[in-house]
Amino acid sequence: MLWDLIDSAFKHSNNQSGNEIPAHLSLYDYLKEEAPKRVLAELQLHRKSLPSDVDLEVEAKRRSDLVLDMAAVWGAYVGSETCQQSLRYLWLEECLDGENLFCAGTYEAVLEQIAEPVLKAADIRYNCQVTKIKSRSTPKEKVTVQTVAGETMEFDEVVVTAPLGWLKRNLDAFEPKVPRRFEEAVHALGYGSLDKVSFTRHTFLPCTDIYCAMQQCIRPFRGIMEHSLTHPLIDCVS
Repeated sequence: MLWDLIDSAFKHSNNQSGNEIPAHLSLYDYLKEEAPKRVLAELQLHRKSLPSDVDLEVEAKRRSDLVLDMAAVWGAYVGSETCQQSLRYLWLEECLDGENLFCAGTYEAVLEQIAEPVLKAADIRYNCQVTKIKSRSTPKEKVTVQTVAGETMEFDEVVVTAPLGWLKRNLDAFEPKVPRRFEEAVHALGYGSLDKVSFTRHTFLPCTDIYCAMQQCIRPFRGIMEHSLTHPLIDCVS
């Protein structure tokens, strides 16, 4: 049920264009709205197989709450809580078809090939801290870069790659001031927490013991979400 709902959310996000989905809606909002309807429809479909004294609405509420609790598993899978994942841009999280390839070594050879033309032609300066980047005001002007040592350099074009944390603390390094929309986006963005725990046990371990073992292993890590004790939780172990 949960994975069907998430797949439905992906399709909903893909099928909408522009700003048809309100910016404030999250994946959790979608699940919270859709889960009760899907669960109730399933119960009504299989009504004959349920005990006669079962209240469908009460049972639907119980199962819907369970599905929403299980939604935390998806949050742990992608590294961000479902209530913080934008429904409008959920399509960006959609998994690619085929195998998930893993590089057994490092990406050193790839990076060396990409960097080769730059290393041959560029003047690379290490430990050169930039304090100010001034954009041109007219097409004929140069882009000015100032360093902590007081040096001023001029360029035709400047490409800036900076960690999110640096941007949050140093937006005043840009002159003129960055657009308000960009500033709001920088302050609103954050990092997810994606921690994986791997352990080997040769004897049978009941589900409750697996849950306890996982909690003891991952508790020291910051940002780990507490999950409900449900079977899909084991999917987090890799």
